[in-house]
Amino acid sequence: MANSIEEATKAVEELECSRDTVFGKERDATLKKMAEAVLKLVPDADNLKDAVERANVLSIRGRAMGVIPAESRDTKECDMLLSKSVKMNPKCVATWNALGHLRWEQSKLKDALAAYDGGLESVPNNKIALRNSALILRSLGGKENIEKAVERSKAALALDFSDGVSWYTHGMVHLSKYFCWTFNQADLRAALKAFNLSDKQCESRNPDVAFNRGQCQQYMILWEEALEGISKAIEIDPTFTEAINAKADIETFFETITRKWNCYAGYNERDPFKA
Repeated sequence: MANSIEEATKAVEELECSRDTVFGKERDATLKKMAEAVLKLVPDADNLKDAVERANVLSIRGRAMGVIPAESRDTKECDMLLSKSVKMNPKCVATWNALGHLRWEQSKLKDALAAYDGGLESVPNNKIALRNSALILRSLGGKENIEKAVERSKAALALDFSDGVSWYTHGMVHLSKYFCWTFNQADLRAALKAFNLSDKQCESRNPDVAFNRGQCQQYMILWEEALEGISKAIEIDPTFTEAINAKADIETFFETITRKWNCYAGYNERDPFKA
């Protein structure tokens, strides 16, 4: 039984990794198929006498279900499995993280933050809980929350400077810091540096990194670089609607500027007072 639980644990860890690296039109179908394969590996918790083993099985099942797209899963059951597991084994940070992610997807930000904080109580140096809770604090907004987000993103980076996802998180919280109150170009430069390092460190191409780097460059009036970055995001994920709209806006801006410039140049050519 221990071997089957170990096999299922490894499989669900690979599944959660795929959630962050698989993009495109077939993403949902691919993740659903992978999750269903993992669920077949999970033993029946009712046949286990050891409380920790039962908690682990409930955790694996809940974590696998959580990767299935929302419209194809029983979210209520998934939450119940993960909640029951952390009550039985509150030291399992992976379960807390899965519960936080599930509630985050439902826009239950305060509940999601509480779950990540529950994991950090057991394992204070867990980079996943630190960076995800930083993004939630960023979404909650307000100077105090964003200052906490910056500190948590720094803590996640301190644990592993080679982690591209942590660099991405660091970039996002600096963007929020800029727009929330500083309006300091130093925060935009810090965000851009973090996105560049994220892109360098990520083993798989991430459309969110490319898009937000492009957005950052747009705020810095680096239009050509911004268009290149946003176009890259669409190349990675052709279904990325926000990036598609952003690219169209930049192209419209370029067309408007070019048209006005051409009109101005044409007017000067007709100017009878032109030297």
